[in-house]
Amino acid sequence: MPPKAKEMEPEPSFPSEEFVGQILNCFSADFTRLDNVHLIDDFTVLTATGNLVLTIEIGTQKVGWIQGLDGGGIGALTVHPSKTCFAVAEKIGSQTTAAKSPNVYIYSFPDKNLLKTLKGGTEKYYTAASFNSNGDKLATVGGESDFMLTIWNWEQECVILRFKAWGSEVFRVTFNPFDDGFLTTSGNGHIKFWEMASTFTGLKLQGAIGKFGKVDIQDIVGYAELPDGKVLSGSQDGCLLMWEANLLKTEIKQLDGSSCHEGPVEVVHLLEENQGDEVLRVFLSAGNDGKMRYWLFSDVDMADTTVYDHCRVKCLKTVTVNDNCCIRSIARGTTNWIIQDAQGAYWKTPVLSVTEILREAAEGAEAEPADIPSSKILQLHSGAITCVEASPNDYVCATGGQDGTLRLWAFLNKKELYTESYSSGLTCLHWVPLKFDKSGSLLVVGFANGILRVVRRTQTAFELCCAWKPHTESIRAFAFNEDYTWVATVSSAGDIFFFRTPQLAAEWIPIGESPLPESSPGNSVHWEGDRVVVGQENGNVIAVQRPDPSSIDPNVTFVFSCTTEKLVFSQKPKPPERQQKVAELNEDDNEEEEEEEEEEIIDLHTHDDQGPVPVNAVVRLPEKLGNSLIIAMQRAEGSYMYSGVSWQETDTEMTSEEPILNIAHYNSVVKRVKLSPMGTFLLVGCEQGTVMLRDAIGNHGTPLKKAYHINLGHDGRQEVRQSGVCLPGTIQGLAMSYDESILLSVSEDGSFLSYSLTEIPGAASPPPFHDVDFSAWPKLSSEVADISDKQALSIQQTKEKEDRDRAFAAAELKKLTLREKVQKLQEEYQLIVHENMEAAPGKQINKDELELDPEITRLLHEENDRKINEVAAKWAFETAKSDLAKKKLEEMYVECLKVDRIILRAFSRHDKCVSSFRTPQLTDRQKEKIEDMVHNLILNENHRREVHQDINRQASTEGPGQAQAPSGSPELSAQNLPLQTSESGEVQPAESEALNGTKPATVSMSATQKSLEKTHVKSQLEKAEERKRQRQERKAVREQLLAERPDNNQEDPKDAQMILKAEQNMGDKKLKIDPNYVVKETERVTAERKERQLVLLEESINTLRLDFNERFLAMRNLKERLIGNINRDLKKIDDINKKLKLDEKVRYYSIEPEEIPDKIRQESPDRQKLAQFEKERLKARRKAEKEAKAKAGFGGDLAGGDDDEEESDAEPADETDKLAQARKASIRTHQRRESHSISAEMRINLELKTKLEKLPKSGLEQEEEAMWRHQLLFDKKKLQRKIEKTITTFDDIIDELRREKFKLEGDLKMADMKILLLYRELVLLKEFKKRDEILTKKLEEHRNEKLEVTRKTTECQDRLNEKKVEIKQLLDRERSNMDEMLQLLRDLSQPIRDHLMKIFRKKVKRKQPKEGEEESEESSDDDWMSDDEEENDNDEEDVCPEGCDEEVYQAVLELRAKRLEQEDVVNDFQKSMDQLKKENESLTKREKTSTQKLQQVEREIQSFQTEKQQKLNQLETSIVLKLSQVQALTEEDKLPFNQSNLVVFTNGGMRDLCDRIVQLQTDKKALNREHNEHKRQHSQLSKEKRATEAFVKEWEQKVYEVQLLKFGQRVDLESLEDVSVDRQTEELKEKLRQEEARWERAMRVQGQALKKMKELQQNVIARNSELLKELGELQQEQQFLEEQLNVSQTKILTRMTGGSRIATAADRSNLKDLVVMQQREIDALKSEIAMLRRKGGHVYTPVVSKVVASAEQPAAG
Repeated sequence: MPPKAKEMEPEPSFPSEEFVGQILNCFSADFTRLDNVHLIDDFTVLTATGNLVLTIEIGTQKVGWIQGLDGGGIGALTVHPSKTCFAVAEKIGSQTTAAKSPNVYIYSFPDKNLLKTLKGGTEKYYTAASFNSNGDKLATVGGESDFMLTIWNWEQECVILRFKAWGSEVFRVTFNPFDDGFLTTSGNGHIKFWEMASTFTGLKLQGAIGKFGKVDIQDIVGYAELPDGKVLSGSQDGCLLMWEANLLKTEIKQLDGSSCHEGPVEVVHLLEENQGDEVLRVFLSAGNDGKMRYWLFSDVDMADTTVYDHCRVKCLKTVTVNDNCCIRSIARGTTNWIIQDAQGAYWKTPVLSVTEILREAAEGAEAEPADIPSSKILQLHSGAITCVEASPNDYVCATGGQDGTLRLWAFLNKKELYTESYSSGLTCLHWVPLKFDKSGSLLVVGFANGILRVVRRTQTAFELCCAWKPHTESIRAFAFNEDYTWVATVSSAGDIFFFRTPQLAAEWIPIGESPLPESSPGNSVHWEGDRVVVGQENGNVIAVQRPDPSSIDPNVTFVFSCTTEKLVFSQKPKPPERQQKVAELNEDDNEEEEEEEEEEIIDLHTHDDQGPVPVNAVVRLPEKLGNSLIIAMQRAEGSYMYSGVSWQETDTEMTSEEPILNIAHYNSVVKRVKLSPMGTFLLVGCEQGTVMLRDAIGNHGTPLKKAYHINLGHDGRQEVRQSGVCLPGTIQGLAMSYDESILLSVSEDGSFLSYSLTEIPGAASPPPFHDVDFSAWPKLSSEVADISDKQALSIQQTKEKEDRDRAFAAAELKKLTLREKVQKLQEEYQLIVHENMEAAPGKQINKDELELDPEITRLLHEENDRKINEVAAKWAFETAKSDLAKKKLEEMYVECLKVDRIILRAFSRHDKCVSSFRTPQLTDRQKEKIEDMVHNLILNENHRREVHQDINRQASTEGPGQAQAPSGSPELSAQNLPLQTSESGEVQPAESEALNGTKPATVSMSATQKSLEKTHVKSQLEKAEERKRQRQERKAVREQLLAERPDNNQEDPKDAQMILKAEQNMGDKKLKIDPNYVVKETERVTAERKERQLVLLEESINTLRLDFNERFLAMRNLKERLIGNINRDLKKIDDINKKLKLDEKVRYYSIEPEEIPDKIRQESPDRQKLAQFEKERLKARRKAEKEAKAKAGFGGDLAGGDDDEEESDAEPADETDKLAQARKASIRTHQRRESHSISAEMRINLELKTKLEKLPKSGLEQEEEAMWRHQLLFDKKKLQRKIEKTITTFDDIIDELRREKFKLEGDLKMADMKILLLYRELVLLKEFKKRDEILTKKLEEHRNEKLEVTRKTTECQDRLNEKKVEIKQLLDRERSNMDEMLQLLRDLSQPIRDHLMKIFRKKVKRKQPKEGEEESEESSDDDWMSDDEEENDNDEEDVCPEGCDEEVYQAVLELRAKRLEQEDVVNDFQKSMDQLKKENESLTKREKTSTQKLQQVEREIQSFQTEKQQKLNQLETSIVLKLSQVQALTEEDKLPFNQSNLVVFTNGGMRDLCDRIVQLQTDKKALNREHNEHKRQHSQLSKEKRATEAFVKEWEQKVYEVQLLKFGQRVDLESLEDVSVDRQTEELKEKLRQEEARWERAMRVQGQALKKMKELQQNVIARNSELLKELGELQQEQQFLEEQLNVSQTKILTRMTGGSRIATAADRSNLKDLVVMQQREIDALKSEIAMLRRKGGHVYTPVVSKVVASAEQPAAG
């Protein structure tokens, strides 16, 4: 809106508010509000209603109140644990002084003084509040629109924490009484668990919403916290819910499976009682069924889901408060419970001791309702109070409410007199004036069920005078005409009914009922002459003409068409004149701007014109006030006074009446308008609980101008009004006492208040007390019949029902006449059938002839088929629709499944079962992602392997000597490169690698010697060059070794590698929530990596489920096969029982439907089968009907046809069916003919069998029968054992599979929780994805830039090294040139030598070459010497000195030219090197800059990764721990109650840390030993170094001394290479070397021959050894045989000599010979051993020695 248009917006024309009215009493309480009863002491109840906080004394029922301060009503109440104060959380509303948020006020008790004010907790209103157990914190929850949960430090009036609680209404908030760091909130469709957690950013509120799981989501009101953090809550379906963490653990029911309560459970409490050191606990639950039930704490705490999908717990005790009680909330006192009954009462029941409850439960007492007395403290209206009227002659009023009660009050005495209850709520009430009821006792009451009652106030109760039901819907309003002879009522159905009332208390005559125009309900009605003015819901005000009673015949109908007129009026005031508003615009603006702003001004008054709005009230003012019409509409500030004369009878257009005066106030919607009894005030009631009194007679100016605002006592909260729903504080009724001294008001929130109006000037003052004179009231007499039936009909419906009853009676009479006629025909037909049966066989007629009319049967069948086809056609669309819906559901929930949930039960124990996993098929998107992920992983792995192989291949081919030096390696000097002489005589690098900066190859001495052997005699110069080259190689190697010498501060590469390995593998035990935690590059997560983890985890879960399902289905198939085998065995057992005549029932096994749901779905019957089944069922029903008719004696001709006739009704589909039916008919005919003979034969066989069974059996037959029985019993037991073994084995397998399923299901649940965590992480990472990509791209750019700079720097370094190498080559050439010069001058005299050297060094001007680019002046100037001495030298001429050979002179000139040329080349190279150095410095700077940028980006990435990690840390991770896995490393080894500072750590990780301590100690000792060893080695090497240095110095001294002796001075060894060598000596040496080489070759040949001979000798010796071994074995065998032979001979001799043991002379001789032989053997062995020791031969074995000795013995002999 433009600024000027805002300035032109008209200011509200409402006068300033003047508040009057002092509350005299409150006659109500809000019984429907949740948690609205509190005991602040044992005698005072604290509750809230409207804008009042009430204190009710239990004994005296005395009511006190505190009025709300924020002008919107009371939102929530809570009492401090100390009972010394209470908190009032309010609302903002109609009488809020400014646009602000509601406050929380802390009042002291009992003096009710304001202590603290808490501001800014919510935006509009509070819904719940609660103190913690210590009383130092207060929790509040706001309502729409922020639903803010706020934790207060109320004593300091500051907020501790705040967070949005939920997205809808929150009913309750509490602190955990055992730990106030945890809170619970519950409300509309949720329960939420909160924790005040300490995070790295401070204290925060973290909430977890409760997951209902399989239980329907429902409102949670009552709950109780357990010491271990679990929560027990009620529910809407009457069960108790146990919550653990944020998951529903189980649903609790009673032992019989019924709900804990009938209806919602609103209250759950945990009751505790200390008994010594033990704390006894029970749970108390209460609900809308009026029962309080007690539950054992241990049963509820350990409750878990069973096979019933819930847990069943025994109720300890049940206390019934009242059968009609609906418990909404309870408060505990010292001895009594105070119960808030939603039916409008407070109850008191004794508090039961926990000890007593547990004792009774232990004694086995049943949990039947206990006989515990409950007394009612107070009974008031419950719910909205819809109407109020004051007595016309005393201080008594009547009120009616939605609870169906009509109450009579002595409002001045603050007392309820009596009440009357009805089956429906009251909607409107009227007290008949004294003019038409002199007793002032008649009241007319309208009800929500359409009933209108006339009651009389008597001394003791209300007396019913008459009751009518003119409407089927609620009566909105009714009105009497001026003389009270007519009554008009309007209902919510949009109709109007007229009565004539000759006698108000006795005679009411219904006239007629007429629908209102557009059937719009009427909200207000009053009489103007003979017509009724009705304000309608559609925004019209109409006048209905009173009907003429003679034009309506009540015997026909009460409905008539009424004549109406419509008031033409404007619902909004006319906007200001256009020219007047345009003139107020800025005159400086142009005409176009004026037109635009003019349109905007007009829009200001038309933007909220949404069409006609409902009319709430229509009142005609008396003639003294101008006879004006006041119309109150459902719009803010939309109640105006009109002239009320523009009534439109036809469709002719009329000018709309404009409003004269607005009787509403700013932003108020008027609901009720009426005049006071004496017409002094106009009473105005609004939606926001506000009440206004307008001065109707003009005591203070113009009538109706002056307005008095009544102080807010009702709920004044402002909110968006939903269609058909009243705001809580909507004023439903207003009344004033007969003397206008007291104002009465009732509202939708159930509050009923009385006000004193003494603050209004001129108003009457009420008396302090008024004693009601009951004697003037009529006494109670007999009442008339009331309409008590809830389904009672209205007057018109009763008339219509009577007409229908009369028509039905006439039809029944006609049917009865027809039945009597049919009965007579049936009797005649039955007589004919009986006569036919009694006739002779030849005279009887068949059934076909008895059929009266076959055509009737055919027509009936055709009619039946036609109706079936019509029904099928009618429902074809619905059938197709249902089929399509079924198909879609199957596609959504069945066909997408790979395996459905199948239950497999055991045989023996039916409750022991295992189920499969309900596994859906992977979607195409999941399959594509999995394929992509796996494909990428394979490619990455292959790439990694290829890179690894390339690195290994490169390392193996390069070798250790071919690795390139880094770019920052030290520069090489000219002496580092070995040189060799080219064919042209120029000095060049030895290898091409020297130009590329690579290391030269070292020539070994052996290779040099081989080359010398292959070459001819070399010259002395070549040898000198070779030795020079070798020295240069050694020098280069030495310099390289010195360059590679590590710094003293440099780390050992092995140590660095071990440190890197330890960092990578040892693990970092820093917490990720540590602010100093650094995310490693390998541990950085991205959305792509997280998505890959998520997809792969889903695939793994799916694979595990499918693997288990595959084994499960195999078990099901096995069970099917086993059932077949078992049933076959059971069939055999059944046959055996029959044979043995045993009455044993065999229970066959079958597969249950829940075990084969997939097969059942596959075998679903099609439409044709269903149709065939329907036809067969129809035939069976038709046959049964015919048989019934035949039995009745009528229609026997139709029933005579049997099955074959019925089958013949259906025409066969083809010829085959026709033949089959004909064949069946012939067979049945043949069976009928032969039935007599078959039955006779059967009778004969049966008689014969009976006679045989009666014959006695012989002994053999009895024995055979016994054996037969034993055999059958054995077979039966065998089959039973087989079945039992099969069942046991299968049940064991099921049990094992069940345990495996439990374990796997736990793992899968953890995996599902991991998936949820990964998904939350993925969502979070996607939020960071853009920044991650930007930083990654930035890092890649900087890395590429650094690589590019590094590459260029390396290239520059390489070129610079190449230039240095070339310069070194040039310097070597220059040195060579100088050597040639010195060689040339060696034999000349000193003067000539000096002159030629001067010529050689002279710089001469040379002609510049014309090739290439032009040289600069600076370079040309460099060719000239700048000093004077050289200029003077240039003046001298180059002449050959005297005594010098001309060839020598020319050679000097050539060498000078060569020198000058080389100097030019060196200068050029120097310039290029300078340029390369500059470029190198520039690249170095760029590299440094890029490195800094790269480091900056890496720091940004690290900061970003830290931020990302912190966000990921805030995601809660669920970890399942067993009690055996929990170990707290505290001093007491106990788990502390506060676990906020604990860290979950694995046992393996703890063991690794402990092992790491020992490992570190071991490593430290090893390192110390290694360090000591290194120190020892260092000391030893230092000694060796010093010794080597001394050795070197010693040899240097010796060399120096030798040089002094030989040359007389220290000479350069390189200069000695120039000394010539004797060629003959060298040739002789060469010949000597060749001869030595020839002899060496000959010696090698002889050595090879000698070696072969030795090998041959060795082979012969080995063969001889083998032969000797064989010989020894044979000798040993011979000796064994001889010993055996000797033994045999000895035995024979013994037998021959008779066993004499006396030795003979021969024996002695033999023994001597044996001794001599053994001595010889010993000597031989000694000699052989000595020989072998000398020559290295073999030592014979003892066997061989014996052989040798035996061989020598004959020779000796």
